[in-house]
Amino acid sequence: MTLVSLLSPLLSLVAVAAFIWLVVVAFKRSVLWGLLVLFLSPITAIVFAIKFWQESKKPFLVYIGSSVVSFALIIYAVSAMGGLAMMGMAGRMATSDVSEEEAAQFMVEQLERMERNGRLSAEEKRELQRMKQELQQMQQQGAQPEPQPTIALGRSSSSVPTSPSYQPSVSRAPSTKPDSRIGLGAPLPQLGE
Repeated sequence: MTLVSLLSPLLSLVAVAAFIWLVVVAFKRSVLWGLLVLFLSPITAIVFAIKFWQESKKPFLVYIGSSVVSFALIIYAVSAMGGLAMMGMAGRMATSDVSEEEAAQFMVEQLERMERNGRLSAEEKRELQRMKQELQQMQQQGAQPEPQPTIALGRSSSSVPTSPSYQPSVSRAPSTKPDSRIGLGAPLPQLGE
């Protein structure tokens, strides 16, 4: 385990202990202050610490200091793992602002980051290599688009591409005869005829 992964939970526990200590000091002052610090912290904890500095400076400083350092370590750990880049990519994907090539490139970069990180077991390394090979194959297939099969609809000359997972067994040629099974065939009468 890394130092960050050990320190962050430890500092979080110190922050919780200091907060409980601060709440106890506030309850010693009055029940109202105790309830305010307990339920409306950190704002009332700051107000309480300023108003009653001599009584609350030690628990308050430990609480604020350990909370800030713990939060900073968590942010560092998330960014070191690529979490901030992942959140940015997720935001772009939500707005459909990412092409398939960009997404594949981003995944390759994330897999390489994991590999450079060096904390993978042998099984994880094999899985990582397999994933990289799959991504490379996907990128190569994306560079050479395959022709998509089409389905002819009724008398119209338009056709609809099918998805790769759906392959129709029979392709129909345009027909003037109505097909009652699937509702395709002669065009619908126009309004006013």
